[in-house]
Amino acid sequence: MPGIESELIKHALSVARQRGFAEVEIETEAGRFSASLEKVKKTPAQVGQEAAPQKEKASNGLFDIKAPLVGYYSQAMPGLASGITVAKGDVIASISALGLANDVESPQEGEIVEVLVADGDPVMYGQVIARMKVNK
Repeated sequence: MPGIESELIKHALSVARQRGFAEVEIETEAGRFSASLEKVKKTPAQVGQEAAPQKEKASNGLFDIKAPLVGYYSQAMPGLASGITVAKGDVIASISALGLANDVESPQEGEIVEVLVADGDPVMYGQVIARMKVNK
């Protein structure tokens, strides 16, 4: 994989996840890359749509921030911690998958009340990594 640009791989994996593909193969003059992705069941409303903003609330009325992919969690700077306020679109963490760092953005504006993972922890797709109280 030394010759293939990381941005090309990142884009291909992102599109594959959005479209529900199970495998990705890239072949260029610089090299070849392939990956098998975990299948994610999509509801009929999700098929053909871009990734929709998260709208689920935890049972206690807090908003769950979920991992958008499988990988290893890394804190953004400043680190994600209880009590900090984040704006919609702020990079709050990074998840490394296949050696590529993928930013995790805050889907809402609010205050972080609980962080459920530590720096370096493995995370699964859809795993709750933090909870926030949403500003209205």
